[in-house]
Amino acid sequence: MDLMRGSEIDTRHGLPGRTALVLLVGALVAGCVTTGSQGLKPEEARELPPPLPAAEPTPSQTATAKESEPLAPAKLEKHDPRTIPGGLACLIRLRALELEFASLPALKGVDTPVKVTGPIGGIAYRGLGGGAKALHADCRLVLALHRAAPYLRSLGVKAMHFSNAYSYRLMPSGRLSQHAMGLAIDVHKVTIGEELLDVQEDFELALEDGCAGAPLNRMACLLKSWGLFDWVLTPDFDAAHRNHFHLDIYDLHRRKHVPRDAPGLAIDD
Repeated sequence: MDLMRGSEIDTRHGLPGRTALVLLVGALVAGCVTTGSQGLKPEEARELPPPLPAAEPTPSQTATAKESEPLAPAKLEKHDPRTIPGGLACLIRLRALELEFASLPALKGVDTPVKVTGPIGGIAYRGLGGGAKALHADCRLVLALHRAAPYLRSLGVKAMHFSNAYSYRLMPSGRLSQHAMGLAIDVHKVTIGEELLDVQEDFELALEDGCAGAPLNRMACLLKSWGLFDWVLTPDFDAAHRNHFHLDIYDLHRRKHVPRDAPGLAIDD
C-alpha cells in the first residue's frame, strides 16, 4: 500500500487521513490482519487441513533400497519349492518375467526343459571360463533361481559361475541325480561386487556360525535359511563338494529308483 495516499482513501470513508493511517497501523501491529504465506486471518488459517505427509516410496524405489541392504537370514521370507509350478504354468511365468529363454523339444529326464541365455533376476550365469554359457535346466529351477535373485543381490552377488545344471547321471545311492532332472546347479565361483570368489579357496570350512563368516559362507547360510532350495550342499558336506555349491529343488513327482549299473551314467552328484 502507498501510505502517502492514505488521506485520499480515508476521505472517501469520512475519516481524516492521519487518523485512518494510525488505525491501520495499529490493526497490523495487533495482528487483526495477517500477511502470512496464505494471506489468511488467524481464525481462517486454523481451519486449514494439516500438511500432507511425505510421499510413500514407489515399489521401484523400495526394491532398489532393499537390493542394497544386507538381509538377516532370520528375517527372510520362507518359501516352499512345491509352490513353484511346472509345465505350461511355469513357462507362462518365465515369459511374464521377460527372461531370455527358449523351450527345448526334449531333454531326457526333464519335465519342462528350457535354455536360458540371459540373466536371471539380474544375476548373470556364466561358464567357469567366464564366457557366455547357456543354462539348460527344468523351468522350475529357473523360477527358483529367480526367486533367490533379490536376496543374492542384497549380498552384492552379480554373477554365478557354474559347471553344469542339467546332466543325466546317478547319485551313489542309485537314484537319479537332481541334475538328471534339470533341477540342480553346481556353482564353483561367485562374483560379489568386483571380486571373483572361488568356493574351493574362499569358503571357510567348519565355521560354527557361517552367517557371520566370509561372503560365500554368508551366501550359503542365507540360501539354507531361506528354504527355497531343498538342498544347499557346500564343501562342509563332503569331499565331493569341496569346490562348489550344489543347489537343487525336488521334482514335483516321486523320484524313480534307477539301478546303479545303468549303462552310460556317471555315479556322482
